Amino acid sequence: MYRTLMSLPEEDREPLDIPTLPTNMGDEKALQTFIARIKEIWQGRQDYLKEIEEEYMANVPDIIESRILFLKEYISTPIQYLESVIKEEDDTTDADIDDDDDAPNTIIEVLKDLEYHLSDLDMARDFYTMGGWPLLISLLTDEIHGLEQVIQEIVLAQNYTNMIESSTTTSDSSSSALTIKLPEEFQLYIQRLQHTIWNIQSMTCWCIGTAIKNVDEFKPWALEDFSDLLRQHQPVITLDATGNSADETTVNAITILLSKISVDEQSNPVHEYSNDLSSLESKLWFQKKQKELYALGALLRGNFNAIHYFGSVNGPLMLSNLFHSFMTPNHDDVQLSSDILQNNFAMKVLTRIMSLGGDLVADLSAISADSDINNDNDIEIVTKQLLSLLSSQDWCSIPKTLMLNGSIHTQTKAHETMVHMAPYCSFEGIYIEDVDPFDVNDL
Repeated sequence: MYRTLMSLPEEDREPLDIPTLPTNMGDEKALQTFIARIKEIWQGRQDYLKEIEEEYMANVPDIIESRILFLKEYISTPIQYLESVIKEEDDTTDADIDDDDDAPNTIIEVLKDLEYHLSDLDMARDFYTMGGWPLLISLLTDEIHGLEQVIQEIVLAQNYTNMIESSTTTSDSSSSALTIKLPEEFQLYIQRLQHTIWNIQSMTCWCIGTAIKNVDEFKPWALEDFSDLLRQHQPVITLDATGNSADETTVNAITILLSKISVDEQSNPVHEYSNDLSSLESKLWFQKKQKELYALGALLRGNFNAIHYFGSVNGPLMLSNLFHSFMTPNHDDVQLSSDILQNNFAMKVLTRIMSLGGDLVADLSAISADSDINNDNDIEIVTKQLLSLLSSQDWCSIPKTLMLNGSIHTQTKAHETMVHMAPYCSFEGIYIEDVDPFDVNDL
């Protein structure tokens, strides 16, 4: 007890008035007095800690309720809250960054705090039962944040007749495209709103992944249908494997994340009125993609029903298409294949795609090998179909590509994925069983 008390930080130890060890350990009376005092201090501290814990647990519903209320308020007037984030960023000093005592007062701070609480199983359950899950999922959508409406209002407010310019006529066309040029201050304002939204969506994905991963009880959340709720704010649109709109009645966390992953960011309205052409390669954009893949992985791993649904909406093809879109030039003046391979943020996205595919193959392989499950003919058929989708030529080329181009860490991940995929893919020239994952850089 004495050693434990003395190991406390000085600010916690000082109020306890811990006595020093008796100088003469043979003095029985002094020793007994010392022991009695240490036990008294110990018990007092235990009572204090228990009181704090009980007070905290009593406040848990209030904490969750206040976070849910904040999300509702944000959704009702998102631009106001987005601007408050930007203002705080402009006003923040280094001293403010170190001050963690203040209650969260922006949407970013609330989501960070919520993610911390959602790591507790009971609090995650309370968040769901109190109606927070649909609100959190809605933040993944772009329309809920109101940016497109702001852009339309800015354009309409401008006397843009004199700002319309004809673009250079291409050699194979006699017509000229018209472009609306907004003043730089408005371009910057739109860019900052977009970047703030990306940050919010990244934090939202982090919250989703923290709440649901590795908890069997929460697996059904992945397939909960939000069609009716989202129709109140936006049309219900999902995408097929090529990124085109498809008629779907189900909208859940998986379909929303897949639509985010498969949408071409250059179709975002920001790019029509902004010169922020580097945003595709920006740190924030890639971090958002990482978090989207993290959330998607948390929804899918170990969740056969979710994996089955993922396959039914062409999820495997969408992910492999995303990977190969990075590896193929899609701009006339930017060779993404070479730039991406030297971009640490991009490589993390590619590695996440690969690892998720490998983990899903491992999950399905385990199901396929389970004799009890194999007695169910329907599950066996579905499992084989999903394994076929995740061992296509495009998927099998992913770990090999990163094995040949990535860092040691990426190569290690590629090796692990190849081990999972080896029964279904041909990795010609790379002998997986002979590879030491710590020496993959020697391949």
